[in-house]
Amino acid sequence: MINKKILFTCFSSLLLSNVASAVTGTVNMDGSLTEQSCQVSADQLTRTINISTLTPERLIGAADNESVASTNIDFDVTACPPSTQNVGIRFDFSPNSSNPEYLNNSGNAEGVAFGITKIDNTLITTGQQIDSTDLDAAQGNATVKAKLQAYRVGSDAPVEGDIASTATVTVITQ
Repeated sequence: MINKKILFTCFSSLLLSNVASAVTGTVNMDGSLTEQSCQVSADQLTRTINISTLTPERLIGAADNESVASTNIDFDVTACPPSTQNVGIRFDFSPNSSNPEYLNNSGNAEGVAFGITKIDNTLITTGQQIDSTDLDAAQGNATVKAKLQAYRVGSDAPVEGDIASTATVTVITQ
């Protein structure tokens, strides 16, 4: 019986000695309390927009930097807090080397480039924002209206192929 007590005492001491030699540290935690943000459905933020009405003949007849086709790009913004004063969409893209208002074409077509414009056809450059003109702060809703336009670039004969450009969009609220 004595042997069992000694064994238990030695084992207990061994466990306690491990706890006594533990290393201590500090864990810093932080966070923030923020107001809800506006929402835009995922299918409006990530989508493919196709302008399929382009032909070489249409480009040949157009002047340099003339818009030859366009399509509307609307973003329906919802669930904005009542304190929202402005809602916009910022467009970030790799600019065309010859005109920073056009998006870089990673396709193989030549003589055409895409540009993003405000609804009044004013071209924007990368990093610029297009604001909503119809924010209803009480309801928390707005629509940001933009356009994707195809422009004739240069005066050389157009080369058939793909036109491919990408822009990252970010919802901006104030």
